[in-house]
Amino acid sequence: MVTIQRLHQKTLGVAKDFKRSERQLIDLLSEMDKSRGFVALGYSSMRSYCVGPLGLSDFQAYSLVGIARKSRECPQILHQIDQGSLSVSNATLLLKVIGKSNQEELLGLATQLTKRGLEFELKKRFPGKQREITRPICSTHSEVTLSVPHELLTALKNLQNIDSSKRKRCLTLAETLQGMTEECTAKHDPIARAMRSVARKRKASPPERPVATVVQPYQPMTHYKRNSIRWQLRYDVVFRDKHQCTHIHPDGTRCEERRFLHIHHIIPVHLGGQDVLDNVTTLCSNHHSFLHWEDQWRVKRRTGPVVAL
Repeated sequence: MVTIQRLHQKTLGVAKDFKRSERQLIDLLSEMDKSRGFVALGYSSMRSYCVGPLGLSDFQAYSLVGIARKSRECPQILHQIDQGSLSVSNATLLLKVIGKSNQEELLGLATQLTKRGLEFELKKRFPGKQREITRPICSTHSEVTLSVPHELLTALKNLQNIDSSKRKRCLTLAETLQGMTEECTAKHDPIARAMRSVARKRKASPPERPVATVVQPYQPMTHYKRNSIRWQLRYDVVFRDKHQCTHIHPDGTRCEERRFLHIHHIIPVHLGGQDVLDNVTTLCSNHHSFLHWEDQWRVKRRTGPVVAL
């Protein structure tokens, strides 16, 4: 019995340390997010920073970063967690729906109900604001849980009936979604469009491509004209970079961002850089902004005034 009591006391101590560390981690992630230090370290988002060097899971990153950000609008969340009346798991459920106007009511529910009870109450009150959940169920399939308006479901079932009549067999909703995805991808996917452009380009004899040149490092041109990048070059960049940010993280992995991408000139236009494939690359908005800030900082150290990039 004495051994069990010692084990119990040790377990209680570790549990308290765990909660204290979890709370401290929320504060540190909040500071990292506000200062955008994750970009300075080479990461495109707080998620990639948490999953990469911190070794957290996707759900832990979503939960802790979400609470850190939401606490700026609703600081009562952290107060409730400090008191022990609100768990981190229940606070995570509130992220999509809580705001200044309803925080008192929802925090009261979260402190009174269990996680399952809170989930049920939130689904009843906010049917369209629930978190989308993707869960692998085998090596080839995943289960997706999401909330959709009745109008969207009606339209999807109507499309299911149209496709079933067209293919002369009953299609499932998954098969209907697959057909929609394939059609939309073939029409709008940047990589598919780039591949078609490259195929057309190969039929004709490609012109000789000029090489990027530099006028003089850190000697801004007094007169230069920035032209919009032609579509053929955009397609070539998408085809080469696979429509993904090319920044390499400090751990050697490539940035996974495929949204909000920009075309970046390796040698800036105002230093004589040209619109050619060897002089452009793909960067996400975070890495693009930070790279220009870093360039301004370097120019300021060497020449004094900051050159507008």
